[in-house]
Amino acid sequence: MKNFALMGLSTNKDKKITVADDDNIRIHNLPNQFLFRKNNLGSSKSKYACIALKENNPNVNCVSIQKKFCNENFEFFDETFLNEQSLIFSAVDNIYGREYINNICIDYEKCYIDSGISGTKAHSQIIIPHLTSCYSDYQNNLKELNDYYVHTCGCLSTGKIEQCILFGFYLLENLFENDIKSVKEFLEDKDKFFKYKGQMDRMYLLRKILKILILFVNPNIDKIIEFSINKYNECFDQEVQSILKRAPKNYFSQRNKSKFYVGSMPHPTPFNINDELAFQFVKRFSIFLSKALSIKGDLSDEYIKKVSSNVKIISERDKIKARKDSEDEKEESKLMEELNFYYKKGISPEKIHYEKIEINNMNKEHFELINIIANLKARNYKISKSSIEKTMLQCEIIPTMINTASAITGISSLQIFTLLQNKNKIDNLREFNFNLGINSFINWKPSTPIKLKDKENVPIYLVPVVYIPPNHTVWDKIIISQSMTCKNFIDYFLEKYKVEISIIRTAKWNVTICQTFMPSYKNIENKKIEDIYNKSSKIKLSKNQKHLFLEISGDIGDATAILAIVKYIFRN
Repeated sequence: MKNFALMGLSTNKDKKITVADDDNIRIHNLPNQFLFRKNNLGSSKSKYACIALKENNPNVNCVSIQKKFCNENFEFFDETFLNEQSLIFSAVDNIYGREYINNICIDYEKCYIDSGISGTKAHSQIIIPHLTSCYSDYQNNLKELNDYYVHTCGCLSTGKIEQCILFGFYLLENLFENDIKSVKEFLEDKDKFFKYKGQMDRMYLLRKILKILILFVNPNIDKIIEFSINKYNECFDQEVQSILKRAPKNYFSQRNKSKFYVGSMPHPTPFNINDELAFQFVKRFSIFLSKALSIKGDLSDEYIKKVSSNVKIISERDKIKARKDSEDEKEESKLMEELNFYYKKGISPEKIHYEKIEINNMNKEHFELINIIANLKARNYKISKSSIEKTMLQCEIIPTMINTASAITGISSLQIFTLLQNKNKIDNLREFNFNLGINSFINWKPSTPIKLKDKENVPIYLVPVVYIPPNHTVWDKIIISQSMTCKNFIDYFLEKYKVEISIIRTAKWNVTICQTFMPSYKNIENKKIEDIYNKSSKIKLSKNQKHLFLEISGDIGDATAILAIVKYIFRN
């Protein structure tokens, strides 16, 4: 934001920068930015950000909104507000905020620059309506790449305990936040889940969901312990074996023109119940996982040791053989059959609880588990161990390391210049992803929006899929320019698109308007869609709101119909 002021953005009288943030300034915010001072601690971030902007450039017009940019505050960030914005710049510190902003920018067709940092990693992406793909495509494509960086490259390239702590932090985040949340979203609405996760590596996603889903639907504390032991072996034994096979002693990296290993060669440490550190990992990991899936049982030291003695570990050789012998298509189909089997049981996701692994939400138990993981990983690489105090301090600065923050700030500022000069020329734009921990810097031309094409056989649906309109992208919309009852709306789509609608719901707030296969539909079929929404939703329509964005599920003949988002304009 300091760069905004120095660049002279929004200095015309009819322009302004709006800063939205509901958070207050904390001690760990001070080292990695230029806006706040020690005497600002406890005060509003957005308020003092605007004050700092004016100090750097008195001609900048800046407004502070001390609210979180989210569904619940749509009355503050309504249609009128969004229509006034020419560019949305995001630097939020969590994936939920990014997903919400991404969806808003798709709905209202706004240019969007997303940037963020996580330890030594950072990214910056330009999103332009109808010209580029969106944030969710980018995030899903980089998921496995980032996991690889966190699990191997950081510890290898630096030989520092800080990277081991970073590994522990992301192990918790990936499983207890991202993976558990994915299972919950899948059970809530399978079609919607795969619609938004469709660009992620299919096998990677399906395997993760199925493993956790099986634990949830067959609650057994023994299986929780077994899962934790196998997770230990995956992280501290099998992964290291895999690295050693790819890069033996004295391996020279042709890309970096240097030795692959820094310091000592890593060595695997298989699970041993008599190893106190390994045992503490299994115990604490099992406690976290059992709470997330609401599974009760005996997790005493004696019982864990008893179960551990009977657990069969799948070796890395067996895993590789299993992958070689399986054909991806057949395996995907089999995985989907299993997932559909559980989904059709109508299992309630209410007992699944994912955590937000953020510094403000973490307690002593989180830090203790991260410290155990860090020291286990340090043992792999013969790195000096961390104390719990050092781990807690490092976790405070993981979200925003000063070098990473400085680098991404410069890149994001350049993004604004290139966007203003080349708004409609995608060839001149670039996206960035870098990792200072391994000296990796990647930039590439933004990808164009993915055109959705009809498919004859889709394992998720078990039937052909037809996209309406044909070849539409995430940016395309079906426009309805008048208020309608449910019946009028459904008849319109049947006549124009030959689609038999089964479900109508809102795109942002996940409010179900109607389900035509339910007996209760007869009671609402002649009611206006906006009236049903107002009655069903906690977030009411404001006087200034003129439209809703709707998602439709339905069939066209023997195929599943996937329609573009419907912009339903109920008020002129």
